[in-house]
Amino acid sequence: MFSFPVVIFTALVGAGTGAASSTPPSLRECLDGAGIQDYAFPSHPLYSLLKVKRWNLDIDVTPAVVMVPETAEQIAAIVASAQERGLKVQPKSGGHSFGNYGLGGHDGAVVVDLKKFQHFSMDENTHIATIGGHATIGGLALDHVEAVTIVLADGTITRASWTENKDLFWALKGAGAGFGIITEFVVRT
Repeated sequence: MFSFPVVIFTALVGAGTGAASSTPPSLRECLDGAGIQDYAFPSHPLYSLLKVKRWNLDIDVTPAVVMVPETAEQIAAIVASAQERGLKVQPKSGGHSFGNYGLGGHDGAVVVDLKKFQHFSMDENTHIATIGGHATIGGLALDHVEAVTIVLADGTITRASWTENKDLFWALKGAGAGFGIITEFVVRT
């Protein structure tokens, strides 16, 4: 007879970051090659509990993988890999969405959870703040954004501001979704 804590411990030990052989090896190899250690495929025993937190429990969405990168370079690598494979990439910064769009909105998306992009720094002379892409301050800061660092759909890391990549910056300030994954905001305070 197994006690509940033993079963949980066994599940945790056996889970690892890469449990299950039914997962497409090419996507797993890309994650490992990019140095991403925090990810889970649907076959992971605690996938739903730890990685997939549906906002709307009536809409069952199962991403192909949920990854939690630490750098823009890791995001760029997985975006390029997913694009080569024809997979939808969905950034997640909180996940508050009636249609579970933070999980891709439909099955099979590659979810990039930005929860490790929570850095903040402030230049006390210019009062310009640099904030990680997981900023959960809503649209309140949109009018004060001076620049962004973004991973585009082809996996390139680009900076956009009023002076560089102006068209992209204009579109992003207009709340244009789907241009890429913003990993950093520079805002005027």
